[in-house]
Amino acid sequence: MNMRQRKKLISVLIIFGLVVGAFVLFNSLRREAAKSSDLDNEIERLQSEIDKLETRNSALVSLGKELSDLEFLEGEARIKMGMKLPGESVAVINRGASSFKTEEPAFAELRRGGSVWGKAGRWWQYFFNSTD
Repeated sequence: MNMRQRKKLISVLIIFGLVVGAFVLFNSLRREAAKSSDLDNEIERLQSEIDKLETRNSALVSLGKELSDLEFLEGEARIKMGMKLPGESVAVINRGASSFKTEEPAFAELRRGGSVWGKAGRWWQYFFNSTD
């Protein structure tokens, strides 16, 4: 091999090495950019989760304050345990769906052939129109 061919071979090898090096460098940069993008997406997801957890935490703190409030505890003791303060009397009002009627009682009584006054009328009759 003469000197000219040797220089040409060295030039080709250098160019080939530069192309391979550029390819390796480009591939590494592409992978790092993909990792960076994945990390950015993960950071956004985690930030969103943090926001949700902070909102839930503040709601739980608020609920904890409400539950530790003396008036709330007293109300729960009255409702769920039937407790009362000294000197009080307890009256239970059932608010279930079965206690509400869709029709006025007076109209129902009229349909059955009774008086408009219903039970009150019967009590009136009992006390004031007795035949004894």
